[in-house]
Amino acid sequence: MLVNCLKKGGNLSLEQQKPRVLLGVDAVFLYANLLSDQHFLCYYSFISEFNFIKSMFNSIVRFFDRLEDKVRAKLSHRSIIYAFIGGACTVLFWRGIWHTGDILMAQGGFWSWFFYEPITVIWTSVVLLLTGLFVSNFIGERIIISGLKKEKKVTDRTEDEVEEEVGQIRRLDKKVDLLMKEVISLKDELAKK
Repeated sequence: MLVNCLKKGGNLSLEQQKPRVLLGVDAVFLYANLLSDQHFLCYYSFISEFNFIKSMFNSIVRFFDRLEDKVRAKLSHRSIIYAFIGGACTVLFWRGIWHTGDILMAQGGFWSWFFYEPITVIWTSVVLLLTGLFVSNFIGERIIISGLKKEKKVTDRTEDEVEEEVGQIRRLDKKVDLLMKEVISLKDELAKK
């Protein structure tokens, strides 16, 4: 669409605009053609900056995701240190949230009502129930699942038990692959007949 507009060297007439259904990039280029070149350049500059910020944000998220994977891999072999770091940081995080609520409550007005303890219990319980986090935060999904299956908790299992389970899963995966190959060969034989 933009190439056609540039080749014609002018704006599109209303008759040329009406029959087209405008979607996505075509709509942007049509409106850019109807606006002055300066407006188009401003819009294009905005889109370019937005894409740059978006790609920069994605690369930062990717970096921290990889860093988190590496840190978790290292700390998972030292469970006591891992528990201490995780526990201390979790408590300090919630301490910060708590004090922020206290500061907002001291401001008076709506915030003092909103962060009043009985009201806070009510609205946070509702939010936790609506998001499905109430049970998982206070009990934990793995504990519920292991209780239903009558298994040991994940924390009570040894590394050997986990490795044994991984080996069983790999063996089952190989059996499934063999069965799939047999099914494919049977299909091929049936197709030939």
